Amino acid sequence: MLRYISKRLALMVPTLLLIMAVGFGIMQLPATDFVDQYVLKQAAIGNTGMMDQAENLKVQFGLDRPAPERFVLWVGNFVKGDFGISFSDLRPVGAVIMERLPMTLAVSFLAFIVSWGVGIPLGVYSATHQYSVGDVGLTIFAFVGVGIPDFLLAIVLLVLAFSATGNVFLGLSSPNLSTSHGHWPKYSTSSPTLGSVSWPSLSPVRH
Repeated sequence: MLRYISKRLALMVPTLLLIMAVGFGIMQLPATDFVDQYVLKQAAIGNTGMMDQAENLKVQFGLDRPAPERFVLWVGNFVKGDFGISFSDLRPVGAVIMERLPMTLAVSFLAFIVSWGVGIPLGVYSATHQYSVGDVGLTIFAFVGVGIPDFLLAIVLLVLAFSATGNVFLGLSSPNLSTSHGHWPKYSTSSPTLGSVSWPSLSPVRH
């Protein structure tokens, strides 16, 4: 038993490295990196000065180095617990994870309780009432549930939840999701300091 567990643990390391290598390779497939995309977005809103800072930003993020070297640094930082900066939140990834981890664990635990609390009794009923109408109905329901993609089911549940609470889905009119004019707020960005690691702060533009 111990030999089997040791063997599985030993295989876990190369498997994890392979998964990380594949994920890193997929991130390298686009023709442009995050800095290029960020500079293009800034230029589109009139901040053409960012074009001159693109190379400095690439140096700050190590994007000027070869891909194998970036992968080694990425793995090393991952082992040390440094997950980098979130490009969407402009904050350390570790802080974002810790901020959302409690709610994620709560939802996962609730889903675990519901699935086992419902699945076990229904499984016992199907086993004791084999080929009955209830068994056939539960079997069909189970196959339909397995066949529906999770993300599609989540969207349907979101629509039902928004409808049940009186909100209109997809941002048409909701006091929590729209401004007083019924539109999504626009955001402007201030360019990062040249030669530093500071990132732009987002501030809403008032109409």
